[in-house]
Amino acid sequence: MRTMAKKLMVWSISLVVALGFTLISFPSQKAEAAEVSTTTIRNETLALVGKPYKDGGYLPSTGFDNPGLIYYVYKSNGINAPKTIKEQAIVGSRVAAYDWKYGDVLFFSYDGSNPHFAGIYVGSGKFVSVPQNGGEVKVYSLSSDYFKTKYLGAKRYLGSSSSTSSSSTTSSSIADKIVSLGDNYLGTPYVYGAKSYQTNTFDCSSYTQYVYYKNGVKLPRTSIDQSKVGTYVPYGQWQKGDLLFYSTSYSNGKIAHVAIYAGDGKILHTYGSPGVTFTSVSNSWWKAHYKTARRVIN
Repeated sequence: MRTMAKKLMVWSISLVVALGFTLISFPSQKAEAAEVSTTTIRNETLALVGKPYKDGGYLPSTGFDNPGLIYYVYKSNGINAPKTIKEQAIVGSRVAAYDWKYGDVLFFSYDGSNPHFAGIYVGSGKFVSVPQNGGEVKVYSLSSDYFKTKYLGAKRYLGSSSSTSSSSTTSSSIADKIVSLGDNYLGTPYVYGAKSYQTNTFDCSSYTQYVYYKNGVKLPRTSIDQSKVGTYVPYGQWQKGDLLFYSTSYSNGKIAHVAIYAGDGKILHTYGSPGVTFTSVSNSWWKAHYKTARRVIN
């Protein structure tokens, strides 16, 4: 451990300013990854919210310190994450800001160069961490100026040990990436007629066009045109990444809105005052205005 710690003091650091975050390029080493889903990591992390702080702690029965929480979550899923923040920042693969997925480890710094505390990304622009001054395991928002200014970089410990993938696995992977990227824009304001391929504002179809485009899937600009591509999906047989189409109060029963099926009975879309948001497919208003669905990921 001491030898590894010394190596960690030699940083290959490059500063990049992107999307308001300062990113640090850490050297990458392989984490010993097992086959475990990002959703499992997310759910198990959230289950620890409320556990007490304990200096040096890494068990739910006694409590956690900051690196101990990360160590426990991954160790309990067969992944040998290190026990210190600096070591945790070395392993895994680098993740660009806003490309986070469930389970990614986010690092923060007080001096802009060395990692001082970290947390596990759980989606919706939030992460779970333990305050270094005590307290308990909590959920924090990345929209906070405090965390924006101290964000250092992120690492991904999860990976596939398989060298081959079926087309269904590939489609699932693309869908996960689409939902993950879309998730990172939660709260972005809605503006009707928003320009394509910019992220300051979205309308429903510029949002879907953008997040699919960033994952290699080209879509037309409008919801009605998007409803004409891909293959038809019967009601209730949706898969993550499918596009669901709706009428609105002003469209006289015609398609005028598009959303991404995010899995677990939710859609990811943008409209009105919430901007980009998740909504249940069982919501009575949206259910009453549902029109059709299309699968655009091959």
